[in-house]
Order: sequence, then structure tokens, then C-alpha cells
Amino acid sequence: MMSMENEDIIKQLEYYLALKKMKKYELARELGTTEANISRWLNKKHKVGKAWLEVMKAKGIVKEY
Repeated sequence: MMSMENEDIIKQLEYYLALKKMKKYELARELGTTEANISRWLNKKHKVGKAWLEVMKAKGIVKEY
């Protein structure tokens, strides 16, 4: 498997939020993190860590292709 670029992860997060009509705080609750953390990822202030990426994959939020 190839490693995912942060840009790809962010695009998939944005798509997931739009598809599910979710707010950032709802995604944060689903993942077990804070809304601030979601905002940092979406605003490209922080990269999504490997552990969070694995959680998102397990929940079907992001896919590696």
C-alpha cells in the first residue's frame, strides 16, 4: 500500500463531512477527538497522524487507493 498524502486525507475528510451532512464537532465525536483537532487538519495547520489515519480507515471515513 502506498502512503497517503495529507492533501488526499483532507479531501476525503471534506467529502465525508459533505456526504454525511456532518458538522466538525460530530466528526470529532465519531473519531474520539476534538473539534479543534479536526479544524487543524482541515486548515492544514497539522498533519493527520498515522494513528488517526488508521482510526479513519477502520471507520470507513478515508480509503487508501
